[in-house]
Amino acid sequence: MPLRRSFLLSTIAAVFLLAGCDLLGSEDATDPAPVTSGVYVANAGAFGNQNSSYTVYDPSGEETTRIPTNASGFASYIQSLTLHEDRIYLLFGETNTIGVFDAETNDRVGQISGVQNPRYMDARNQTAYVTGQDYSPPLAPKLYQVDLSSNTVVDSVEIGGTPEGVLATEDRIFVALGGQDGSVAAVTAADLSVEETFPMNCDGPRSLAMDQQDELLVFCAGVTIRDDDFNVVDRTDGAIRAVNPTDGTITAEVPLDTMLTSVSQGRRVFYTPRSDEAFAVLADQTIVRFDAASNQVAAEFDASGNPIGTLGYDALDERLYVGRAATDVFGASGSVTVHRRNGDQVDTFDAGGSGGPGIAPTDIAFRRMTP
Repeated sequence: MPLRRSFLLSTIAAVFLLAGCDLLGSEDATDPAPVTSGVYVANAGAFGNQNSSYTVYDPSGEETTRIPTNASGFASYIQSLTLHEDRIYLLFGETNTIGVFDAETNDRVGQISGVQNPRYMDARNQTAYVTGQDYSPPLAPKLYQVDLSSNTVVDSVEIGGTPEGVLATEDRIFVALGGQDGSVAAVTAADLSVEETFPMNCDGPRSLAMDQQDELLVFCAGVTIRDDDFNVVDRTDGAIRAVNPTDGTITAEVPLDTMLTSVSQGRRVFYTPRSDEAFAVLADQTIVRFDAASNQVAAEFDASGNPIGTLGYDALDERLYVGRAATDVFGASGSVTVHRRNGDQVDTFDAGGSGGPGIAPTDIAFRRMTP
């Protein structure tokens, strides 16, 4: 709307300013700032052992609680965890289900069935999209659409490849298709049809993010190449791609020195829009910080210690949480080390918390609240 220099509008503007209203819609200086009220750590557990769990860490009181709170675990290993609108969604691989928990009480409030081997999930409002991997012939990996108001699968589409990370926008859903010479599928949100597939010219696309420049960030893990007898014959390095999400044009290619890895096969890249950067774990236990504005690796540091299963960066408190498995990866409780942005360790806590072991940390999410 063009500015008008009339006395009347000037007077009205003065009244609003004196009343303390922000006509531009920005946050009022007197509003309390959001705080991180909980760090949620998914503990994968061991296949077939029913010892998975998740741990809630309160950074203000430095207290941890394991869910379930008794010595038992969930009936399946956990592939990933998503926190959306005060609900926790645990993606269970063995039972082909998604457990729904209340983030405030940690009570189970629902379950989503009908997703084959759910891997990762992204949600917009009351609609979620879940990648599912299928290892039973004939192979039929899919992208599933879920109505979160009823916790039911409402649609699905065969997606091909080895679907991993998923990113939902208003018009499209992007799916990272792992494997050698991997690609990203663009799915139309309106009818859940595969619109096109973008080659990434890198191996093992696994994680996706949309940065502040509206570029699609694709993180390729690299792959391990085996012969017919399953012997390792070669490995390829990881890479980062910045992509125009409209046509799939690669706008930046950033090579990495080795593979992106996770000892628990969990989330190995964490992007935070608040600082527009991503943190990623390399095979040599180096953690790199990627600046999405410049499409460059801005820093890296040595994170040697127990094997790394996952990581998450809290941009509010500028703390990096690194989930580590025990030396006996699937036989003992892991831990989480807490670091500054430069890698200096400032704290650690048991991934099992007060309720028992937390086997093989595999994913991390943060809950925000306004006091």
